[in-house]
Amino acid sequence: WNVSSGDAVNRSVSAEQLTENALDQAERRRRAVVLMHDSVSHTSTVEALPAIIEGYQAAGFRFAALTPEVVPVTYGYRN
Repeated sequence: WNVSSGDAVNRSVSAEQLTENALDQAERRRRAVVLMHDSVSHTSTVEALPAIIEGYQAAGFRFAALTPEVVPVTYGYRN
């Protein structure tokens, strides 16, 4: 993953904030792999998903399955 929705940091974050987090990072990426979590406690993640998908599509991204042939991308931490 090289984009974080931010749902791991705060499980009570709103769907709107998760969407903003994920889409803000799209501008700086040619290829994006968005980290999101799926558990009972991450209800806002599920709520945010349609808007995130639509936002990435509107920005010109397309969606495809990750396969062993896909070159890995790594989230870049800043000091």
